[in-house]
Amino acid sequence: MSDSTENSAPSRTFRLLTLLGFLGALAFLSFGTYSGSPRWPLRSGIHYLVSLDPSSFSPGSSWDKAAQWGMSDWRYAGGTSLRVAYNRNRLNPSNHNDGKNAWIFTKQSNASWLGITFTHYRGNQMVDCDIWFNSKWRWIPYSTDPSLTHSGFDFRSVARHETGHALGLVHYGLELANMNPFYSDANIQHANGSGMMPHGDDKQGIRFLYPSKTISRNLMATCWSSPGSALGRTKRLNVAGSYLPGASIQVPVYLENQSNTSISGGTGGVRVGIYLSTNTKISIYDTRIAEYYFTRNWPAHSNGLYKFQARIPKGMAPGTYYVGAVFDSTQKVGEQFESDNAIRIGKIRVLPNLPDLQITALSTTAKVLLAGASASITTTLRNLGSVPAADSTTAVVLSKNSYISTADTLLGTFATGILGPGGIKTVQDSYRIPYCCATSPVQYLGVIADVERTLKESNEGNNTRSLAIPTRGFALNESRLEWEARFGRPARSLDEAQFSSLKASGATLCLVNPFRKGWTYILVLSGSQKTFVPDSYTFAGISLLGSLWTPLWVGRTDTEGKAYPVFNVFPFPQKSPLRFFIHSLWFDPSLRYAGPGTNGVGVRIRR
Repeated sequence: MSDSTENSAPSRTFRLLTLLGFLGALAFLSFGTYSGSPRWPLRSGIHYLVSLDPSSFSPGSSWDKAAQWGMSDWRYAGGTSLRVAYNRNRLNPSNHNDGKNAWIFTKQSNASWLGITFTHYRGNQMVDCDIWFNSKWRWIPYSTDPSLTHSGFDFRSVARHETGHALGLVHYGLELANMNPFYSDANIQHANGSGMMPHGDDKQGIRFLYPSKTISRNLMATCWSSPGSALGRTKRLNVAGSYLPGASIQVPVYLENQSNTSISGGTGGVRVGIYLSTNTKISIYDTRIAEYYFTRNWPAHSNGLYKFQARIPKGMAPGTYYVGAVFDSTQKVGEQFESDNAIRIGKIRVLPNLPDLQITALSTTAKVLLAGASASITTTLRNLGSVPAADSTTAVVLSKNSYISTADTLLGTFATGILGPGGIKTVQDSYRIPYCCATSPVQYLGVIADVERTLKESNEGNNTRSLAIPTRGFALNESRLEWEARFGRPARSLDEAQFSSLKASGATLCLVNPFRKGWTYILVLSGSQKTFVPDSYTFAGISLLGSLWTPLWVGRTDTEGKAYPVFNVFPFPQKSPLRFFIHSLWFDPSLRYAGPGTNGVGVRIRR
């Protein structure tokens, strides 16, 4: 923050420069100074002399070093005559008119700023610039990686920002600069714009105030872009996601020519390379996946946000890679600083060359799903992978929530067939809604691709899809029986369950008649499917009543007219497959026999 006790109205000094590059970007650089563009006169070889309060900046401490670096970052901007220095004195930091420039940490609990500069100038000459840093905040001395989020505010970068005020620069938010009014990624006023060294806008401003005839060349790539408005925030550029080899990605990079001279473009000029790295350090020795040149020269102090297209090599091994850019990737330009040419933008995952089934669409012609009725359901699958997907099974389910899994009620399955890369298959079929489906304002139709998990896919997280839809319960005066079907369980359909005589397993049935609440039922076996006919299965079933094989086969329906008996199978010697049917017999509340139920459900037992 910058306060002035005299001539306090700031003005903006605009310097507009144009960059026409490979992508046709147009960039403007500007900076702001106080009214009259005041600056420090050169006295004894020094423009700005700082008094570091020893109680805040113990000699040799990390805070002391960070303070010195915050000042010298401006001195080494290049192409400027600026000279800064420091001494160690205990001054009155509240005296902003003594001609001495005190730096101190002070706790200002009610203040929202990180740092504040009390600027005093007369005409075009600076007189006094004290800087306070608010110790109520959590600080770190400096950041070694400004692209990361840290546990405290970067003191060096804030000191650099406040020094910019003390040297004559004011806040400016239209371009990326250390003089942006807000700290990066935080709603905190009066701090640096990027956490990095001075940007081209800052350097142009300091060169204007403290000019030099020295030519300075420096290019920078950064993961931050300009705020775009006077009170805007810098924007963190990023690239992320999972991609197959051969896929195209877009990599945003903010590039700056911080030089006070133009840099050559064209095929023989400066270039930018896009790289994949196995570690966080981006360099020209990493895997280059794209390189661009610029059709025109870069004017002095020009910049631009670029969005480069790059393609992941087809032979790229699966794994996690860091994506970054190197400005001047062919090292054409001899620069003041070479370490700021490379920047890490983000992190991606390269997937193995495998099929990838995705449910791209799910619909039904029904407005409401009616229990016992059929609904036409249409499913569309696509293989997003780069290799064919073998035949697999797709399941259609009904769920009480949007999380779709094999624990939901199975309505049916269909074969996907072989799908080539990019292949699409649409299946429309009719599925019966369970008799025991309850009335609800919302349940979910769901689809599960490769429900048997026979395919190894590059992304197993996109195999399901859901569709919210209301349901209406069974409303007929019919006594219906069905299995609670689940994929991978014995009851894999509503009408039949399959068991093995070699292992113990079980399945739940649902019995429903909304007009027979509290009625008594008995489940019996028969070799007849459509109607109950007593036979040898019936007598065998009666002998099992009350055993662990047939829990709840005698009981009463609940207040909804439903019951949930269970059929269990335990290992037993079996010579040939068995197939029979389960039926229901009904008794009214007075226990008078009312006849058999409307349907039976099938049972198969194999070895």
